[in-house]
Amino acid sequence: MNNIFLNNTMQSWLFALIYVVATIILSRLLKWIFNSIKKNRARQEKFSGIYIFIDLLEKPIIFGVVIFGFWLALQHLNFENAFDKGIRIVYYILITLNIAWLVANLFNTFIEKFARQKVEDSGSKMEKQVLSLLKSVVNIFVWVIAIIFALKQAGYDVGALLAGLGIGGLAIALAAKDSAANIFGGIAIFSDRSFQVGDRIKIKGYDGIVEEVGIRVTRIRTFAGTLISLPNSVFTSTELENVSVEPSRRIVLELGLTYDTPPGKMKRAMDILKDIISKNEHTEEKVLLSFDAFRDSSLNILFIYYIKAGEDILETQTEVNLEILDRFNSEGLEFAFPTMTQYRINPETN
Repeated sequence: MNNIFLNNTMQSWLFALIYVVATIILSRLLKWIFNSIKKNRARQEKFSGIYIFIDLLEKPIIFGVVIFGFWLALQHLNFENAFDKGIRIVYYILITLNIAWLVANLFNTFIEKFARQKVEDSGSKMEKQVLSLLKSVVNIFVWVIAIIFALKQAGYDVGALLAGLGIGGLAIALAAKDSAANIFGGIAIFSDRSFQVGDRIKIKGYDGIVEEVGIRVTRIRTFAGTLISLPNSVFTSTELENVSVEPSRRIVLELGLTYDTPPGKMKRAMDILKDIISKNEHTEEKVLLSFDAFRDSSLNILFIYYIKAGEDILETQTEVNLEILDRFNSEGLEFAFPTMTQYRINPETN
């Protein structure tokens, strides 16, 4: 047992192996315990808060146990100073990243289990967007700090490293220009509140429902069923129409009746249009009507009405148009179509 292998006795290697095996067994036991507890979740809803923290802590705790167990195993072994220093650096880096993992999980759990529930109860679309952006920003912040701290533990001069980044800052800024523009575009979306998740918008020829506003891109589900991802910078440099927030949709129709329509029937046609709108529950009572022009082939009626906010625009237009067609046909009001009369001149008569 006193034979030497890689500067360590066989007894030292045996103790190290025992710690490694014990660590593996303990990690598997902890996993089994956590899974057993979670299986009882349905029968113990009153302890739902405990299960939230089990989900939160399970993986970081098991990973921490593995790190600690291997560290204890290595304490029974002696290596050269350089190798020993390397192990110590790796150990500190793993501990730092494990703590960052735990902190990120804590924040994500708070967002998903508590804050998001309150937001859903309030029904605020804007607050849902803010939570998604906040979650992304905080996770990035936690991991950046963890990486910087881990580099410091590894022996790097973080101050000098950051100064070095300053030297190449121009190149990095140029490379990251679009990403930065998209991030600031996402912030502008939240601050301007030009639209929210669930709104119907029109931009750059796309027409659809906003499904997600991320830190870099906004996703829109078009009426064709496709999912469009637009960089957030687009929304700060392009005109946008938010269909969902308009108080009502203005519909303009120009109806042309034949020239043999008498004045009484023209007035009757306008009365019918007013009556159709007054009886439609999806439209506002406001109507604009005018016998506004004598066209080349028709007597023109300008008809403007408004569809209420939130109503199905296409369906309402169909209802109104079918009613107009039915009522005009019943009253004998004929729609005009373009006509042209040609006069042929006989040269012999000149």
